[in-house]
Amino acid sequence: MNMMIVLKRSLVVLLTLSALALCAIAANSNEPCPLPITSDTSAEAMDSTQSPEHQKCLRAVHHNGMIICLPCPAWEAHIRHGDADAGPCDKPGNETPPGHT
Repeated sequence: MNMMIVLKRSLVVLLTLSALALCAIAANSNEPCPLPITSDTSAEAMDSTQSPEHQKCLRAVHHNGMIICLPCPAWEAHIRHGDADAGPCDKPGNETPPGHT
């Protein structure tokens, strides 16, 4: 009976260490973000959500070494893929100064 308890505890410890190792590997992956830089900002897409009372939502994000300003839905997708938030912005597009990454 004591041997079963030892085996169960060993199995729990082994599974816990394996899970921690997998999390560490996933956190250290340096793959570039697969999302595109540009977003759909056509007039038809923006007209339904833009009005004088409803200001356009823009946020900047660090994407593959660049800072880009995106509409909030695209920004949220980049954040979910692991890009870092760079705060609010006011003009869509690349905000990285030339020569800087």
